[in-house]
Amino acid sequence: MNHDALFKMLLRTPTILQSFFEAFIPDAARFIDFRVLDFVDKELFTIDQKKRTGDLLVKTRFRGQSAGFLIHLEHQAQPDTDLQRRMLEYFILDWREYDLPVYPIAVLSSPSNLAVHALPLAVNFPNKRVLYFDFDVLDLGRMDAVDYVKTPNPAALALAARMRFTRENRLSLIKDFAITLARMRIVKQVGDMVASFFFAYQQLD
Repeated sequence: MNHDALFKMLLRTPTILQSFFEAFIPDAARFIDFRVLDFVDKELFTIDQKKRTGDLLVKTRFRGQSAGFLIHLEHQAQPDTDLQRRMLEYFILDWREYDLPVYPIAVLSSPSNLAVHALPLAVNFPNKRVLYFDFDVLDLGRMDAVDYVKTPNPAALALAARMRFTRENRLSLIKDFAITLARMRIVKQVGDMVASFFFAYQQLD
């Protein structure tokens, strides 16, 4: 299964991207102008020329202002002990490429990601701190799906498929998802995208 492609497809939908911030990073949702979302399709590479496959880059602007910035969403489906330095590398590359400030976010869907709880990346010397780099982390594997399948939010509903739950409550989880989605007043395209993502991971026999 191509996890990165599924996550990109989901979050490239403007309504779902906005609901993602409203559900999981509400402080940032307050200053993003969601009427201006330009999904950067340019093929991106690391410093050592490896293709960046897990990230989504969006140009937007501050609400009520003309100043723009970038949102970098990085999806990680496998444990990654070098996540902090990789996020820093992408931050610098994107900043230099587009000459815009970057708001970095890591979305982790591995149940055993070892880098999740590391502190912000800092480099200190006896006389000063020369680097302090922080970014938002959404650790789906440590979130309870039952808390989100009854939430009328497209992103929360879809991503609940990658959150923590027990085998015993899986059928109940799917039922609550279906009921919540059916009751929501959203356009068919968005509802289809949410359902496609959810059932890609929670398939029924």
